[in-house]
Amino acid sequence: DGQRILERFAQTPGATQLGPRDNVWNQRFLSAGHAGGANHVQRFKALIQDWLRTYVLTDLQTKRIAYQVDATFRCHLPFTGAVGRPHRDEDYGHPWSEINY
Repeated sequence: DGQRILERFAQTPGATQLGPRDNVWNQRFLSAGHAGGANHVQRFKALIQDWLRTYVLTDLQTKRIAYQVDATFRCHLPFTGAVGRPHRDEDYGHPWSEINY
């Protein structure tokens, strides 16, 4: 069951958990909208929209979707564990029908 999976993940030997502030890739993503990086953010959003149109709609076999405009970016580095604590989206009020890519 899900709880056992989360508990086992938390006990993975050799994994160090890095929060978003400690992960260089997440730091770069979070700071992209600051210090003149707004153009990069707009390019990133355009890439997401293109990916949604060309892949996700086809994959879900639909013509319309609702999506999170400001993406949540998580980069998992080798041997560092997860960026945040293990969780289920339901823990944060997300509906069961929500799909993560």
